Amino acid sequence: MVLDLEKIKRVKTLAQYIGLYESLIKELANDPSKREISLIKINQRNKERRVVKVKSNTYKYILKVLALYLNEQYKTPDCVYGYVKGKSILENSKKHVEKTYILKADIKDFFYSISIDKVKNMFLSFSTNDEIAELLSKLVTYDGKLYPGLITSPIISNIILKNLDNDFIELATKYNCVYSRYADDLTFSSNDLYPSKEEIEDILSRYDFNLNEKKFVIMKRGQTQVVTGLSVFDKKPRIPRKVKNKIRTACFLYTKIPSERYSKTVSWCSITELEGLLNFYSKIEPEFIEKMKYLKRTGKYK
Repeated sequence: MVLDLEKIKRVKTLAQYIGLYESLIKELANDPSKREISLIKINQRNKERRVVKVKSNTYKYILKVLALYLNEQYKTPDCVYGYVKGKSILENSKKHVEKTYILKADIKDFFYSISIDKVKNMFLSFSTNDEIAELLSKLVTYDGKLYPGLITSPIISNIILKNLDNDFIELATKYNCVYSRYADDLTFSSNDLYPSKEEIEDILSRYDFNLNEKKFVIMKRGQTQVVTGLSVFDKKPRIPRKVKNKIRTACFLYTKIPSERYSKTVSWCSITELEGLLNFYSKIEPEFIEKMKYLKRTGKYK
């Protein structure tokens, strides 16, 4: 049966829809140790992130069923680009090309700021009752928070931020500028006026979020303007010059240094990171990336 929360008022009915025993679903909801979860730490951009890793296939299956249902319910606003099928950083960046001003803001501790109470209220919005909403909110959170690593976390975050996005669209309209959001990255662009930091903080605080002070920046035309990792100074998004130089140098050194010594010698761009950069930017500037792959293989420029 296709999941329909509006029709589900008892855990027994939920179990029938999912196709598992009621006792098992309750056990996984109330005892996280049964989910075979581990917390792993990932260093990303000089910042440590805690990510949930799941081993239990049964728990993964439940999350998959819920994610499918939630994705079907969510009507993606034009301003949202993160965790949306068919959208990417490229489409997000395109909205902000050749603008006089680019304002970038970031939601501090994005996933971890979404509490189990917010998640429960989200499930209640689908016309289920308190018991089902309570159970489901426990299933999709860990330690009382939404955690990255769970398949349901991205779509839940987008649904919960729906009203926040509407408020930011209204704010952008007030200043005749463009707004977009990619996960926790907020971008406003304009050729004239743009919102103040205080106005952005005020809207975030309405939904119990905080601004990441370190990542708030206003970039004027003539300066480096980067949106979700892409330069938007030109007519179309491009790989930033600084990143191109990094890739070019790393690819050249890769052919000159034995692989067992490479990561230690070129600590600023490990083999894993280099492969990630080549893959990440392959759809942005494919010709440049092909030249860099050739350089990495041969040590020669194409």
